[in-house]
Amino acid sequence: MAVDHVGPRAPAPPGRDRRDRPGVRRHRVIEAGDIHLADLGQEARLAVLVVSGSKFTRLSGRAIVAPAIPGKPDGVPFPWRIEAEGHVFAIDLLRSIPTDRLLDRVGRITPAVAASAQRVIRHIL
Repeated sequence: MAVDHVGPRAPAPPGRDRRDRPGVRRHRVIEAGDIHLADLGQEARLAVLVVSGSKFTRLSGRAIVAPAIPGKPDGVPFPWRIEAEGHVFAIDLLRSIPTDRLLDRVGRITPAVAASAQRVIRHIL
């Protein structure tokens, strides 16, 4: 039986990190307040607001998100809806999704909007 490799691995070529290899996924930081396009199992990708902290997201592999309401606001009053970055996010429709379903990061809410969202979540819990 032949052994292809014995001893420590050779260093990566100059200017290239082992993480750059095909099939090796880089760790991405997902933080509360990020707005991502997400695959929620619908025909179109939907914008979501991440409300879970980065530690929870990293340890669980999941993110708690508030989905954007497509189209015009549905009449549910503030504070259950948060407007930010051209979207209306439904804080009362929070859900947990695997982080691999979060696609491109498309924005981030302001600290004032984040504080408002946190107040609403505290009322729900």
